[in-house]
Amino acid sequence: MIAKRLDEALAARNKFYEASQQHHLVVCDMKRQIKNLEEERSKLQEENSRLQKQLQTAQACKHLIFCPDFALSYQFLRYLPIRFSGRPYSTNSSSSSSCGCG
Repeated sequence: MIAKRLDEALAARNKFYEASQQHHLVVCDMKRQIKNLEEERSKLQEENSRLQKQLQTAQACKHLIFCPDFALSYQFLRYLPIRFSGRPYSTNSSSSSSCGCG
């Protein structure tokens, strides 16, 4: 009778140990997945930032092509992803843009 109860207790302990091990493996796998997702999110944020700058430059170039007067103005230089020191080129303030975007 005591031996039977001892065997049952050992079997229950072993079952609990196996479940605990399985749980540990699942938790480790989830942590690995979280780390991979965080790395992917970081890469996507960097790519998004790069694409935003590329879009900004493309929009500025669009204005350059369709509005030469705007290309020489300070407003155009604001769209560029680079910074200029000093005062940028500007058109004569008394003349207005022929295409209406200046």
